[in-house]
Amino acid sequence: MFEAIGTLIGVDDPFDTSARCGRTQLIPVDPGSSEETFTGVAWVMARMTLLWCISLYISALCAKLIILPRLPRSSVEKENTPFHVGQKIPAFLRAVIVSGLANICLCAFWSKSIEQNFLAGPAIEIAGMFFTSFEIADLLVGVLHGMMGLEYLVHHLLHIGLGLIIRGNCVAGLLAAVLMAQETSGIFLNYFLLIRNRYPDHWSVKWSFVLFAAAFFVYRIGLGTFGTYFYVRYYNEYLPPTVPSWQGHLIAVVIVLASLLQWYWGWVIAGKVITALSAGGKSPVKTE
Repeated sequence: MFEAIGTLIGVDDPFDTSARCGRTQLIPVDPGSSEETFTGVAWVMARMTLLWCISLYISALCAKLIILPRLPRSSVEKENTPFHVGQKIPAFLRAVIVSGLANICLCAFWSKSIEQNFLAGPAIEIAGMFFTSFEIADLLVGVLHGMMGLEYLVHHLLHIGLGLIIRGNCVAGLLAAVLMAQETSGIFLNYFLLIRNRYPDHWSVKWSFVLFAAAFFVYRIGLGTFGTYFYVRYYNEYLPPTVPSWQGHLIAVVIVLASLLQWYWGWVIAGKVITALSAGGKSPVKTE
């Protein structure tokens, strides 16, 4: 499997933390230079963001012409728009790609030293580019079409900020893998968000929520808390000196606040899971 990933992205060792970022054949950055620049990263990120934007619009068109006519109307009117339904397609694709790469990277980073865990590698670099560019595209399209509430706006801005700092400096590979592996829960969440107010009593609504909750507690509470502790405990000593100190501190502050928010959401989700499992097949998680 590791060799297949290396072949796909065009490197010998996709988990080599001594490799410079931007050297993969799949997503090259500054190919004519020996070292990548932040400008080069931003330019590649912009092109990937454009591709995600195009995919969001194509998915919205498919939703309007093909999917929505075949789906029952949602009890929440805003969920009956092509952009709301279509967004779930690239969001699901992003979750599969990013979480798949991140989970494999977690296995690779687990055997590395603390110093190596604060570096990066080609595979986690690729995942970071896919993740951050989608967040930017989703934010732009969501704001443009009125789908982005304040909570999701802040959520996306934090993700984008972390993604740009970590990928721009090509560091903190383990933390990046931990954060992006959390997209595993999004695989189940996308289906749940699409169906919950259309077939509220269908068995798949309840069980997609239960699976989302299980992944949430494993990745966002368990693994996420570990990743936050690991970074805060060691970053002053092991974060490469090329990273501006304020950026290292900012990462620490943001992930601590994010971890606290995950614990709050975990408390809410736990209550809903208990209700769902005792609801006799009816979904208690219908949401406006």
